[in-house]
Amino acid sequence: MGCGILWAGAYVVAFVVYALLSAILPAFSSAAELARFLVLIGTDMGRLEGADAATVVFVVTRACILAPIAEELLFCGALFGWLRGHLPAWPTIGVGFTYIHGMMTMTMVPLALIVGIAVGYVRERTGSVTSLIIVHII
Repeated sequence: MGCGILWAGAYVVAFVVYALLSAILPAFSSAAELARFLVLIGTDMGRLEGADAATVVFVVTRACILAPIAEELLFCGALFGWLRGHLPAWPTIGVGFTYIHGMMTMTMVPLALIVGIAVGYVRERTGSVTSLIIVHII
């Protein structure tokens, strides 16, 4: 339960940060633009328009179940474990998760940093990816 609350709280903080940054820097993505971007990449809405039922089932299964399992096992499991063997906890959490998610687009860097810190903290404290996989699927 704590993992889900922490993850949700990280998203709330990120949206506040986006709102503040877009107010100060008009060229920066707004919280609304971030929400549209997350819906697009998280649901494959750009590819599902006009798709048949089998394609929709396949894409939703991949996006909502297979991708979270693979991402958490790879990034929070293997990569975190490897980085943690070479770095202290906080550099592993901050640099590792920001870099991994920030590769997508600069729009994602603040969100990746905030959520990455929450996820990395849970990974460091629990030593497990199980709760992270469950929350990511939800």
